[in-house]
Amino acid sequence: MLMAAVIAACAVRLRHARPTLRGLRRSRSGEPCPRPSAALVLGMVEVAIRQGASIPVAVAAVGDAVGGGVGARMRMASQALRRGVAWDEAWLVPCADDVDAGEAAGHAVGGVGGGGTADDAACLRLLRDALAESWRYGASPSERLRAAMEALDRDERAAIERHASRLSVRLLAPTGLCFLPAFIVIGVIPSIVSFL
Repeated sequence: MLMAAVIAACAVRLRHARPTLRGLRRSRSGEPCPRPSAALVLGMVEVAIRQGASIPVAVAAVGDAVGGGVGARMRMASQALRRGVAWDEAWLVPCADDVDAGEAAGHAVGGVGGGGTADDAACLRLLRDALAESWRYGASPSERLRAAMEALDRDERAAIERHASRLSVRLLAPTGLCFLPAFIVIGVIPSIVSFL
């Protein structure tokens, strides 16, 4: 079910994306598309690998599809892996927080919408950790990628619940301040007057 949702989200995003520069996707209105979520990137890589692509080919293909800073960093890691660089060294620069992936990849493109390099690096660290065992030992990456997507989903749901609980407190205060005077005027004062 989760995989179907990821694939559908990927298809919708790719259908509406129009490439204007290599590595940068823009919407129909010309505004940069929002950076893809880490779960979407992981899901796209998992689908590419399940369809028979090697890890470097899957990472490069998804990097081309998502574009922006994440895509440029993914292409950097893929190129390094194809050149035979060791796993940890291949991901060292793409996973760094302070790298402008667009310039490092030879493009004039940074993160989509500007900035976001720390989020891009966190997404790639998650991808690197999920694929490391597969690269080193030849294990299937599907389970680790699904586990990482589920952990992201769980963390996102917990954050949504925290924000929702804060919102309920913020909404209750103004509501109480509006209803309390009305209750006093309509309910308390008439009952006090009736006893006199």
